[in-house]
Amino acid sequence: MTKTALVVDDHPITHFACTRILEELGYGRILTARDGAEARALVRSERPALVVLDLGLGDEEGLVLIERFRHWLPETRVLVFTMHESPALAAAALKVGASGFLTKSADPELFSEAVTAIERGEVFLEHRIAVRLAVASTTGAGDPIACLTPRELQVLKMMAAGHSLSEIADALAISYKTAANTAAGMRRKLGLRNRAELLRFAIRHRLD
Repeated sequence: MTKTALVVDDHPITHFACTRILEELGYGRILTARDGAEARALVRSERPALVVLDLGLGDEEGLVLIERFRHWLPETRVLVFTMHESPALAAAALKVGASGFLTKSADPELFSEAVTAIERGEVFLEHRIAVRLAVASTTGAGDPIACLTPRELQVLKMMAAGHSLSEIADALAISYKTAANTAAGMRRKLGLRNRAELLRFAIRHRLD
C-alpha cells in the first residue's frame, strides 16, 4: 500500500526539502498544505500516515491542529518541525499528541531519523531539546514557561500573534471568560502585571 504523508508549512522550500527526504523514506504520496484550513481538509479526506507540521502557521495554533488530527485519525503520526526551540513548547506538543519534535536548525539527517523512529511507534525528541527539558523538569530552572500548561501555551502564542481574547475563544472553542481567566492565570504564574507584559514575555521567548 502506498504510504501518504502531509507536509504543513507556509514556506515552499520546506515543502520541497521534506518531500525529497520523505520520498527517499518510501512515501509514495506526499501532499502539502500552507495553512490550517488546507491541512484539516487533507487530513480528513486523504488520511495520511504521517503529518509533518510547522507550529508557526499564523492562522491557527499548531497545538490545536495536533489535537484535532489525533482526534480524527488516532493512528496518524505527527512530527512537529519548527523554528521554535522552547522545551516547554516541545513538551506541550507531545502532551497533545505529537509523536516527535524537531527544530529546523537541526542537522538534516535528524529528519530521517525522526520519521523512522516515529514509524516504529517511538517518540522522537531532538537531543538538545530533550536535555533542556530534562534539566528544567529536574531543577525547575532553565525555561520560565515550563510552568505553563498546553492550553496556556496555546492562548499565549495566539495573543502574541495579535489575536484578541474573543478570537482566541472562538478558535479554541472555549468561552471568552475561560480565555480571559487563562490569560490572568498566566500573568499570576509568571509574575507579570498586565497584558502588555505578557505579550512582551511571549515575544522574548519566541512564542510569537
